[in-house]
Amino acid sequence: MTKNLKEISEAVRLYDILNKKQDKVVCRFIGGCVRDQILSREIKDIDLATSLLPDQVKDLLSKENIPINDDNKNYGLITAYINKYKFEITTLRKDINQKGRQSDILFTTDWKQDALRRDFTINSIYYDFNNYIDPFNGISDLKNGKIRFISDPSQKIKEDYLRALRYFRFFAIYSKEDHDDYVLNSIVKHEQGILNLSKERLIQELSKILLSGKAYILFNNKFCKDFFSYVYKGIKYFERLDFGKSNKIIDISFDYVILLSLLLIDTSDHYKKFIKDFNLSNKVKDRLTNIQKNYQNNIGSFIESFDDLEKKLISYPKSTLKDYIQFQYLVNNDYSYEEYLKKYNNLRQFDSPVFKFDSSVLISGGVKEGPNLGKAISFLKHRWISNNYSITDKDIEDAIEIYK
Repeated sequence: MTKNLKEISEAVRLYDILNKKQDKVVCRFIGGCVRDQILSREIKDIDLATSLLPDQVKDLLSKENIPINDDNKNYGLITAYINKYKFEITTLRKDINQKGRQSDILFTTDWKQDALRRDFTINSIYYDFNNYIDPFNGISDLKNGKIRFISDPSQKIKEDYLRALRYFRFFAIYSKEDHDDYVLNSIVKHEQGILNLSKERLIQELSKILLSGKAYILFNNKFCKDFFSYVYKGIKYFERLDFGKSNKIIDISFDYVILLSLLLIDTSDHYKKFIKDFNLSNKVKDRLTNIQKNYQNNIGSFIESFDDLEKKLISYPKSTLKDYIQFQYLVNNDYSYEEYLKKYNNLRQFDSPVFKFDSSVLISGGVKEGPNLGKAISFLKHRWISNNYSITDKDIEDAIEIYK
């Protein structure tokens, strides 16, 4: 587990490439990787800020044969890829006439000006392997668990309404204090603007909050619970997210769809309205639908042992059982993490047998092509499962006798 940027060779290489042959530091780390390092947490996403223009960044990386994506070059963003790491490199800028993601951009070499456009003090800490640049005392706020807007919260939220949801995410992860009433009042003031955010942005931010594993910290607060119920109409089982209370462990195998299902799924079909309202993809819709069906039919009682799980794999796709095993583990207080992990690993490692049968055997025995042939094959498949994946001559005779 890497907690120091200097220990990540890919980060060191990129830093050196962008800063070499410069008379001063022109590229620094910013964002989550800096927060993680300060708090001695595992470093995940690595972002950088630079006074170099996007084309300069692009040229320097191209000369080193580093793969890049420059689709967002006009916004000052170049994405670089080195081994397993993805680096987002953004040119210092000043946003003017800002309205959400849409704003006029002026590139700058002024680090303080770039910091001013950011949302929270803890997101405006720069690091260059030698020093932290901390214009708004973000390090102190981070260590003391204080989520503070860089300037007036109401104005910052008005510039981009998503910042209200980002506030809740950072609060859940880092805060050691109660909510500031002025911040909450600012959020209420801009509720309509928040509601008018694109469904995609709303779901993206909700997924980040859920994946933090700290969402229940928010929902212990009545204001937060009411606010999220208002913005994300249809979610309601907040208590299921209290993983600390239920001694549940969330690891990287859990994605946001599983955690979203905790908020939505019961024996009713009310979750379908949420899917429609938030334009969720067909893939997500299918996963939630399968979880709901399995919850309603309680297939969990049929997959308690590996043998049962093996048989269920004949009828259910592996992905469906994976989702339900995870959902079942999180909603069932009787499941320990060790029990869940055993089932989950068995599922991942097991390839279910494939049923194959030559239908010409049935046809030659007198079963006509059409519905009866399909029924005869289905009959044999059930016998095959019951007989530990083998078919006897007696099974074939019975199928012919019944369906010819």
